[in-house]
Amino acid sequence: MVNKKVREQLAEMLDGRQYRSETNEAILDFATKNDLVIVFGASDDLIEFRGAIDDEQSAWNGDDHYFDNEGDFIDSEDVDDYDGELNIITSKWCTLELPDVSWSYSTEIPHSTFQIKEGNDVYCVGIVFSIHNLK
Repeated sequence: MVNKKVREQLAEMLDGRQYRSETNEAILDFATKNDLVIVFGASDDLIEFRGAIDDEQSAWNGDDHYFDNEGDFIDSEDVDDYDGELNIITSKWCTLELPDVSWSYSTEIPHSTFQIKEGNDVYCVGIVFSIHNLK
């Protein structure tokens, strides 16, 4: 079981990294070995999942992203037919709360946050969570 301190350590490793250089081999190894997932935005239409879950999802203008406790994604049109609890991460594109930030995320999954920069500006407020906290 990953504790909050390890999750926050990974968020600190990511904080301030540059857009398109969000991760490296050492960061991905740390995330995978500790069952952590890194979530961040790419371009104007993608949400990236790296580490214990390795995937990307469409997120044009922001969206809800549903997945089970194994990290398998469920299409939004299949959510009502899914028999079980789902985890949700909401991707947010250029919100009123953070108008100068392209991507941010909300979820009920316990998580830590980090900032990805584009030059000196904040491009994305990403999250890190443990797969052990999935329902």
